[in-house]
Parts: sequence; C-alpha cells; structure tokens
Amino acid sequence: MTEAWFTAKALAGMGLPGLSSDFSTIIRRAKRESWPARERQGRGGGREYPISALPTSARTALARRALQVPMAVPAPQPIAPVRAEHLKIWQRTAMDARAELVAEVVRLQAALQMSRSQAAALLAEQAQSGALRPDLTEAARAANARTGASGARTLSYRSLMRWCEAADAAGAVALAPREAAPARPVVPEWVPPFWRLWAQPQKWSIAHCLERLGEALPANVAAPSYDQVKRFLRQMSVIDRNRGRVGPRQLKTMRAYVTRDFGDLWPTAIYVADGHTFDAEIAHPIHGQPFRPEVTVVIDVATRAIVGWSIGIVENTWGVADALRHACETWGVPALWYVDRGKGFNNAYFDGPHTGFLARLGVHKENSLPYSSQARGVVERVHQSCLVRAAKELPTYIGAKMDEEAKHRVHKLTRADIKMIGRSRLLMSFDDFREYVGAQVAAYNGRRHSELGMSPLDRWEKLFRDQPDTMIDRLAPEEAVDLFRPTVERVARRGQVELWTNIYFLRDLEHHHGETVQVGFDLHDASQVWVRDQAGRLIGIAKLDGNKVPFMPVVTRAEREQQIRTKGRRDRLNRDLAVVEAELNGGPPLIEHAHRTTVDEFFLDAARQQLDAMEAVSAAPTPAAANAGEATTRPIFGTDHDFAAWLAVNPRLATSTDLAWLKPRLADPHFLLLLDACSIDVEALNSLCREAA
Repeated sequence: MTEAWFTAKALAGMGLPGLSSDFSTIIRRAKRESWPARERQGRGGGREYPISALPTSARTALARRALQVPMAVPAPQPIAPVRAEHLKIWQRTAMDARAELVAEVVRLQAALQMSRSQAAALLAEQAQSGALRPDLTEAARAANARTGASGARTLSYRSLMRWCEAADAAGAVALAPREAAPARPVVPEWVPPFWRLWAQPQKWSIAHCLERLGEALPANVAAPSYDQVKRFLRQMSVIDRNRGRVGPRQLKTMRAYVTRDFGDLWPTAIYVADGHTFDAEIAHPIHGQPFRPEVTVVIDVATRAIVGWSIGIVENTWGVADALRHACETWGVPALWYVDRGKGFNNAYFDGPHTGFLARLGVHKENSLPYSSQARGVVERVHQSCLVRAAKELPTYIGAKMDEEAKHRVHKLTRADIKMIGRSRLLMSFDDFREYVGAQVAAYNGRRHSELGMSPLDRWEKLFRDQPDTMIDRLAPEEAVDLFRPTVERVARRGQVELWTNIYFLRDLEHHHGETVQVGFDLHDASQVWVRDQAGRLIGIAKLDGNKVPFMPVVTRAEREQQIRTKGRRDRLNRDLAVVEAELNGGPPLIEHAHRTTVDEFFLDAARQQLDAMEAVSAAPTPAAANAGEATTRPIFGTDHDFAAWLAVNPRLATSTDLAWLKPRLADPHFLLLLDACSIDVEALNSLCREAA
C-alpha cells in the first residue's frame, strides 16, 4: 500500500491542527521546511505533499478523522481469501470481521505513516469511545466471537495486535475463532439393552421396545420415557438409526451415490444388457398355457437407443447371445459389454478365452456390483419406458399397478378358456408378441427422451454429425452366423470329435490327432459341426458319422435342454400333486410342504393333465422283472440321460457295449452336470464301470 499524498489546497480545507487554513501559507512552509513533493497528476496540475511530511498533530488528527468518516485515502488492502469449508457460519463471520480490522490497521500504518502499535492503539481508542464509522463499528462487534453478557464488549489493543500477528503468520484462516471442544456425550445406561430390541429386522416400535425393556434392564437402571427415547433417536443420523432394522441393500438406498456422465461417449462405445420378465401373460409357444416371456434388451449408453433384443422362455445364454447378435448386425459391435452377474451373461460361451462370443468379437466385458441396479440405471429405466409401458397396453397385464380385482378376473377368464377350448382370446400368440415387441422398440427409439432432450434416434444421428470420424463395426449376417455359433473345446482323435453323445468325422482331423480343437455347433441342427484349430482357423465341417450306439438318436442341444427343463417341471408337478391329493383326502400334509396353501379342483385337474401329457411324450418305461430269472425287454430310450438312469437301476442288464459307451461320458463334466440336473445316481454308474473292469 502506498502513502497518501495531498495538495496544499486540500490540507488547508481540512482544518488540521498545526497547519494553516491558507493554502499559500502551507506552500511557503513546505518550501521553507523542504517537504518532499511531486507533480500532481490530472486536471489542474500543481504539486502535492506526502502525509509523512505533516506535523505529528496533523497526522494524528487525520488518522482519527479517517476512522470516523470515509476519507480520500487509499482503501485497505484485503487479506487474501482462503478455503475454509470446515468453518461454521459464526466462525466465518468473525474471521471476516477481524480481517477487515487488520486491513484497517495496515491502511493507517501505511497511508498515514504510523507504526503498527500506533495504528492499533488509535483504532482501539476510537472503538472504546464509540467514535468509529458505522462499517468499522459493525466489524468490531462481529469480530468478538461473543460480546459478553452486557453486549458492551469492544476492541482491545491486545486483541488487535494478536490478530495482526496471526494474519502475518498464517493468513486470514488464523483469524477464525476456535470452537470449544464439545463435551463427550454420555450414553445413558438404558441405551445398550434398548438397542438390542430396537435394531431388529422386525422393526419394533418404540412403545413395543419399552414394553420389553423392563425385562432386560439391570435393577439399578431406571427405564426411559417415550420422549427420552424419541429424543435420543432423533440425535442419530438416518443411517445409524436404521442399522439392524434394514439390511445393507436397503441402507444403500439411503446413502449418497455417484451419477455417471455419458456426454463424451460415442455410439456403440458401451452396450448395457439385461433381461426383463414381461409384466403380462401371453400364450406359450409349445403348449399354449399362459406364461410371462423373458425379454432381453441391449441399450447403447451414449444414445439410450435399444439396439438389440430377443424373446425367450427364460433368461439364458442363447437369448442373451441372440440379443447381442441382433445389436451387432443392425447397429454395430460395442467396445465394452456391461452386464450384471447373472448366469445368462457370465459363462464359458461368453467368456471363454478362445471360444467365447466376446473373445471372437474383440469386446471387453465389465460386471456391475452385486445388488447395484443403480449402476445400470440406463437399462432399468428402459424397462419402465418401453417394456412396462408395453405390458400395460395388454389386458393380461399383471404388474404391481394393475387393479387386483381386474387381475383376478382376467386370470380366471384365461384359465377357463384354455380348459374349455384349449386357448384364450385374451392371450397374445408368441409370434404376434414378437412383432408387438418390435413395434414397441421402434416407437421407443423414436420417442423424445427427457434426459437427452431428443429421441434416441435423433441423438444417434447428432453424434455422427458432431463426430464424423466415428467408425462403426457392423457384422454382415454371414459373419454373425459364424461368430455367434456356440463353440466348445474337444480333443480330436483319429479324425473324430465327440459332442453331446454324437460323433462327428472329418478326414482332415487326422493331422490334429490328440490336439484340442474348437467345435462350433448349431443349436437346432445336429447333423454337422464346424471345427477350428486353437488359432481360430477353420479346419473343416465335420459330418455326423454312424460310429455311435444304434439306439442313441441324434439330439440337438436345444432339444436336450428342453428335456432337462421338462424333467424338472415334471418333478415339481409330482411334488405339488402329492400335496394336493393329501390335502383333499384329509391326510396330514408332508412336512416339507406344510407351508403351501390348498388349491381347488380346477388346478388339480390342470396339473394332472399337464403331467399326463409330459409323461406320454417323454417318459420311457423302465423294464422290471417279476422274478430274477425272467427275460426283460430292452426299452427304446429317448435321451442319453434316460439310458444312464436305466443303467443305474439295472446294472446286471448292462452289456459291454453299454459300458464302452458309458465310461468316456462319466469323464465329461458336461455329461456329469446333466446327470446331476436329472437326479441320476452317478456313484452307481461309477461302481458299475469299476466292477466291469
């Protein structure tokens, strides 16, 4: 800060002690005493003199006057601002006021050529006498963190000097008053036993806890009142108050979260996928019964467009693969595939280092954290905006917002129609539903998105206009057929590879005897497989050979999975049927089913009809001899697991050909999983092979 300078005319008009009121007299004195001078800048010219040249009495009067009314002297230099986010409002207010007073001391010191102690003493004297100008009076009041009981406490010389020294050492933040250390809260003795009652998932009320608290309190501890407990709980945060009453997942909904910015992404940068059980019933494509299909959708994060979708009976690998194939063919191959940890997204067919879909596409995969649907909020919102909205347009909508009475009425109508004529006019067919979903997806992509401010299609086109160098890798249909063909690894032996009990022959495989090769297969055609080496080069197409057990039919993977699913449903229906018959016959219910509710005759008939239909289609008769010496007719088996089940219960009827077929399959982990899924005694089959050896 620079020193203040005044002209002789200005000094004469101030009426300062020790100076004449005639400006010519002041000019003559300045020449006589050799006051420093400089040419005055601005209109009028002339000379001006520094305040340090004035008599002491004049300087003191000028300083007092500067503290009482604003004067034409340099403004105080503000202390540099500081980051003090940790301060409370009252601390920040006091800090700012003290900084203003310190700046005033600095101004007086520099502008009026006074020492720091002189300026601080003068400022304190004027404050105690009540002669400060209004802004300094308010600063003096606020600078004291407390004004005392009488409210008359003002500035002291010692405080001003201490604040000046603190500001010199550490800046303005050192001027903030310290907060007194809070007294350590004393937890009442009744809190621990009360908390054991309160922090339960049953969520007892305060009154309920107080009723039980008397039994848990020590004899020398008085029970709290309702208001005491309420005040104690009010002091806690909502997170701490609910610990134990809700689980970690529910607590997570109360915690802070991070929003993700997608503004810098380009189309096809990230695809998010998820399966959604449709909230309306349609007709099953096989038996026509009401069911809720599984719709898998793939979303482009940058544009929010639905780029791929598929419909299946349940969420599985093949439905997800079909949705990804659809996206790669029509919109492009993504750079990153972001999905949850479900089995339909995480398996060898997707993640295999050589044979997986993603490895062949060159796509990186990331999984969201468990129970963190917020992390994939993009696809969760699409479920609501597209699929749930579409379900509400159907009469068979059964979502949470459907009227319970209407839902029950539609449920009875569809079941009655099926019972009488085998189908219901209210249930959309599977083929019609596929077209319906396609139309809903197209409508969603063309509809304005509130977050985007435009439709997903418009967003897609805008990003390409803004980023003309963006390249999209789309798959041709013939490429997609090959890349999305399920592939497993097998060992080639003597020109053959074995897959799902079928043996395939390719002469060129002779040169790869004993090597592990990649075998691609068609889900719906078991007549041939595509064989590649470990580098992914096609060796050739292996055809189904006749080198297999005569009674084993050609079975595709899709048929095999349907057989496993059918057996599981048959077992569940058998258990339900046993419970229903026990209840109708007045007998005691089975222990493991004691929690089930009774169903009426309509559902009993439906269960029996469905069970009889499945038994007639897929069940094979089990040969049994009335006596040990009688001949037994060997049945014709529909599946390999039916044959394995027959061998497990009829070990004495197994032939050497049977054992030759069985031994290598017991070493196949896929076949063992199949046996476990069908509840077949694997140990009995292993014992049979050991005894034969």
